[in-house]
Amino acid sequence: MTIVGSTGVSALYGLNDFLNVHCHCHVGWEGSQVHDLPWPLPKVDYNVTIPSKYRYYENAVTDSYSYVWWNWSDWEKEIDWMALRGINLPLMSVGQELLWIRTYESLGLKRRELLDTYLTGPAFFAW
Repeated sequence: MTIVGSTGVSALYGLNDFLNVHCHCHVGWEGSQVHDLPWPLPKVDYNVTIPSKYRYYENAVTDSYSYVWWNWSDWEKEIDWMALRGINLPLMSVGQELLWIRTYESLGLKRRELLDTYLTGPAFFAW
């Protein structure tokens, strides 16, 4: 079996389509069925086209609702899930608190005041 794509994410999108359509397997957030792969793998000759150049994912508050509590194992699953679905433009607001601190310092506020009373922690950065 050969899967070809113009990028790594495109190739993984093709793999996901092959798993879903031809192997009746699913890779999801809560688990996967790839242990049920048919053997030998089905021989198919077909093309899959991703409908758009950019595939955006996420919203501005997911970082605070969910990601703030994640460890590397959670991130590995999420990155794999995104790649298998062709996501190439995930929203990540990493580091925005530093921009807020610098902006408020330029207006005369002290860093300690910001950290102690205004910036309430990563679970609330989206707000």
